[in-house]
Amino acid sequence: MLGGIEELEVNPSPNRGMTPRIFEFLFARIRAEEEIRRDERLIYNCKCSFLEIYNEQISDLLDPSSTNLMLREDIKKGVYVENLSEFEVQTVGDILQLLSQGSANRKVAATNMNRESSRSHSVFTCVIESRWEKDSTTNFRFARLNLVDLAGSERQKTSGAEGERLKEAANINKSLSTLGHVIMVLVDVAHGRPRHIPYRDSRLTFLLQDSLGGNSKTMIIANVSPSICCASETLNTLKFAQRAKLIQNNAVINEDSSRDVVSLQHQIRLLKEELSALKHEKVSRSLSFGPTIERDARNKDEDGHSERMSETDHRGNLLIKAPEGVLRMSCKQLKSLEATLAGAIRREQMAGTSIKRLEAEIELLNRLVSQREEDTRCTKMMLKFREDKIQRMESLLGGFTSADAYLLEENREFSEEIQLLRARVDRNPEVTRFAVENIRLQEQVRRFQDFYEEGERDMLLAEVSELRNQAAVHTNEENNSLHVELKRTMCELEETRSKLENNAMLKGEIHELNTSLNAIEYATQEHDSSPEFLK
Repeated sequence: MLGGIEELEVNPSPNRGMTPRIFEFLFARIRAEEEIRRDERLIYNCKCSFLEIYNEQISDLLDPSSTNLMLREDIKKGVYVENLSEFEVQTVGDILQLLSQGSANRKVAATNMNRESSRSHSVFTCVIESRWEKDSTTNFRFARLNLVDLAGSERQKTSGAEGERLKEAANINKSLSTLGHVIMVLVDVAHGRPRHIPYRDSRLTFLLQDSLGGNSKTMIIANVSPSICCASETLNTLKFAQRAKLIQNNAVINEDSSRDVVSLQHQIRLLKEELSALKHEKVSRSLSFGPTIERDARNKDEDGHSERMSETDHRGNLLIKAPEGVLRMSCKQLKSLEATLAGAIRREQMAGTSIKRLEAEIELLNRLVSQREEDTRCTKMMLKFREDKIQRMESLLGGFTSADAYLLEENREFSEEIQLLRARVDRNPEVTRFAVENIRLQEQVRRFQDFYEEGERDMLLAEVSELRNQAAVHTNEENNSLHVELKRTMCELEETRSKLENNAMLKGEIHELNTSLNAIEYATQEHDSSPEFLK
């Protein structure tokens, strides 16, 4: 599988194996795709793992301490190996380094047939993920490449296996026979005979069940020997490959296409919440603010008993002064709110149109699938007609059928074949696919025209400018109110400070008066207690 890999990136060897060639092509394709779709921000990510199945036990070849790993099955991930190490790779050299490291840890031993005989099956897995952005949505696509190196089947008589080697050969032959049985059952299922597929009879078949009969494309390379002594093994290997070729898998791309629908649903929910908030504030196109709005401040005194009055703020905008509990705003604010509401309604309508377009596209794709199935049915009928024709020609050559009967049957078959061809032309899936692509392109052109030619861009820019003006106005109002509040607070602080100073002065005077009063009382007591006063 590896071949000559020395100095592969500097001077590729013509003797390099299939694995280096596979990954050379893979990374060249990845670089070309990223260059072509640079505007979509296409990013690829590759992760690799390497394991072996030795005596029906799974080991991590990139971490020799991880042995006897367990197989798990998940709805989203499928069948996977628990606690298997994965390494991210960027170049072919990274992959070859992992392959060399894992191959050095693989179980090999000498037998009579091979000096370095593989005693285990190895599976090298490369998971490729891609992400790109298109129409404001992020798309995700992934694939898994499994490179499986199967250990060859052995006969104890020719290999001379004994002891541990014999046990290894028994496990190898058991897993290979299970693999052959699974392939035979899959062939029966492909021919319309429902049967139970025994994937779980072996670790190898359980791990590779998606590659054998799932959403995959599988290639098997059969290694045979030209030696006459290996004729029996060569024949069995070719029969095994022939049976595997009869398996029919319908592979589809693993792509997460639900993100578009989720994004649109989220956008619709936000727009509905915005519309509900505006309706809750009683702001709509049908708002009315009383029968009369007076524009002259001098008419205030004359119309003091009217239900609603008008005043002018510091910016010169006309304000609507309504009774308590009724909305109060300027005409300019009302117009900006109406423009915002109109933009929200327009965006909701656009989202609804996009949903309808996606539903119509899904319906067309379903129709395309049904046409594909019809085309497959027509092809099978054509093949049946060809087989019947071969049988009739053989009967004619063998003298079992007359020439007139042959011609009549041939004419009838040609008529049915012409009808099938006409139906196939009328319901050609390629025409439907081109129609779907045409509708998609027309929708994109229409959106671009709406955006540039019919003023959608100007309307959005006007809305953004209006929102910026509103933000600036609100900021100025907040600043002015804060300045006024600050001035009022400073005045109150000065008044409080002066009052505190007066209070301190009063306290000093009271203290002096108390001292004087105490001195007078003391002098009075001294005078009353003197001898002259007593006489």
